[in-house]
Amino acid sequence: MLIKTITMKTRLMKLAMMEIRIC
Repeated sequence: MLIKTITMKTRLMKLAMMEIRIC
């Protein structure tokens, strides 16, 4: 469970970084 939550957080962080770069 913890591993899944961590992976989800990492994915969200990557998506956020991509959005910031686009903006």
